This record gives sequence, C-alpha cells and structure tokens, in this order.
Amino acid sequence: MRYEDIKVGDRFVNKFYISKHDVDRFIHLTEDTNTVHETIVHGMLSASYIGTMIGTQIPGNGALITSHNIRFIRPIEIDSRIVVICEVNEKKDGSIKLWSDIFNQYGGVCVSSTAWVKILEQ
Repeated sequence: MRYEDIKVGDRFVNKFYISKHDVDRFIHLTEDTNTVHETIVHGMLSASYIGTMIGTQIPGNGALITSHNIRFIRPIEIDSRIVVICEVNEKKDGSIKLWSDIFNQYGGVCVSSTAWVKILEQ
C-alpha cells in the first residue's frame, strides 16, 4: 500500500487461531521454556500477529516497524481464536502511527500497542 493511499482512520481486521503446535514451534525457535506457557501463549508470539498485519496488510510490502510499544493486558489461552485490529492514527514524514488491539475469543482485549511504521519506497 502506498503512503499517499493510506488515510488516518483506515482500519484493518484479521482473525487468527493460535494452536498448541504454534506455541511448541515458538518454544523451539526461541528456547523460552517457561512452564507458564503450558496453558498460555507467549506474549511476543501473540504480538507477532500485529507484525503480520503490518507486513501483509497495513501498509504491507515495504513496511518497516521503527518503534513498537506493547502492553500485555491479559493472557491468551492456547488453542484460541484471536481478532487483530489495526487502525491508522497519524501520518508523518513517510511513516504511519498504528493503534492495534488483539481480542480473545470472548471479546476481551489481551494486547494493545502503538507502532510507528515507515513505508520504504516501492
């Protein structure tokens, strides 16, 4: 998506499913074997779905996250469906500021973040 095509207020939504297999692969990759993750998803695994939205939808190809402030509000259970919502809050000097939230399958906010994303020339 080109910078000039993005408008403040643009909103993108996607749904994901986080399985036990996903968590096991994340453990293998990061070596984070904390036993708390026998029942709940790693916070950084859940936050990576915001990165997925940035890299594939808003703005998509050419996106470079330059800062990301993440708040983990409540845990996400393994084998859960989540909804990720990203909204453009500001545009400045070829970058966009995104507000993002991840909701669990019960509608509760689990992760909330603010990110600045530079859009590299395409």
